[in-house]
Amino acid sequence: MPAHTALLTYDADSGLHAATPELPWRLPGDVDSGHTIPVVLTGQTVGPFAPNTLVTFRVRTANSTPGVALSASKAVLVS
Repeated sequence: MPAHTALLTYDADSGLHAATPELPWRLPGDVDSGHTIPVVLTGQTVGPFAPNTLVTFRVRTANSTPGVALSASKAVLVS
């Protein structure tokens, strides 16, 4: 079965000052976003995934101020 990927792009002004932007994601059946990779602000390809897999992404950032910011979740059907 061929594998597929998701191409992610980000708002041009988002995350420019974040010290540690990360991309947590989860697959169906995962309890939480147990998969995390660094964000590539110019855009990135994530995968491979099996066809027709629903992947839920969100961005987590932190900087010198206390706390962590999380984006809204975005579910993508990779087909």
